[in-house]
Amino acid sequence: MMDSIPETRLPGSSPDEMFPVLTAEQQARVLTHGRIRKVASGEILVELNQQPTRVFIVVQGKLEALRVSDNREELFAICGPGMFTGELNLLSGRRALARIRAAEPSELIEIDAKRCSTSCKPIVG
Repeated sequence: MMDSIPETRLPGSSPDEMFPVLTAEQQARVLTHGRIRKVASGEILVELNQQPTRVFIVVQGKLEALRVSDNREELFAICGPGMFTGELNLLSGRRALARIRAAEPSELIEIDAKRCSTSCKPIVG
């Protein structure tokens, strides 16, 4: 009988580490650098292959992250309250690898690219 091999977990590989959730205090600090935006269900916030211009933090509601291939969408992540999207592509200058859409009526904190690149790094730390 073989001994089981202990599971080795890579740092940053758990869902909580991959998709951190901002506390209410962190959201309040971020809001001073952005604005509240209400979006309707189905509203597209980031389109695949476009240069992102904003970061979104979910206050209420949900955002869907979708892979798009051959005009077919595949849901691969949901961002709920306190979660955020768009920051890596915005800071790295890469184009969006996914479509981000409101899954339901939602309230977001929206921060534009210029504001985020100069202000966001120390906000959540």
